[in-house]
Amino acid sequence: MEKKEILEKIKELYKECFVFYLATVDANGNPGIRAVENLRYPVNYPELVDKFAGMENCFDLYMSTFKSSGKYRDLEKNDKASVYFHKSPEWFGVSMLCDVVILDDKESRKKFWADKFDYFWKGIDDPEYKLIKLVPIKIDGWTGEHQFHYENI
Repeated sequence: MEKKEILEKIKELYKECFVFYLATVDANGNPGIRAVENLRYPVNYPELVDKFAGMENCFDLYMSTFKSSGKYRDLEKNDKASVYFHKSPEWFGVSMLCDVVILDDKESRKKFWADKFDYFWKGIDDPEYKLIKLVPIKIDGWTGEHQFHYENI
């Protein structure tokens, strides 16, 4: 499988996975992994589909979380995280090392606000509502037949 085909398959995987797995390191140096809802999953977030159209880096991921959560504390102290997606039964898996960007600006928080967030937060100005952008800097994976590794995509 060629690089272009693999990268296209990764973009499709973003649309097919309800969750991705986020790995962080806490203040004591201990790793932790948890499932995080994928805001690019159109079944759960149909109102966000058009928000991702035309983005410069089509591999950026977005997630929402609580300011009081452990993952937020981890990401606030360490601006690196890893993300993992997979598609069964093909064994197509993607691991990404990402730079973490905490988006506190009102425009971003509004742009990526989803209807279901009303259950968790009182609106885009709720101080507990945090929006995180994950920017891949290295991608490793398995196509089901071959390994792949890309940097600076």
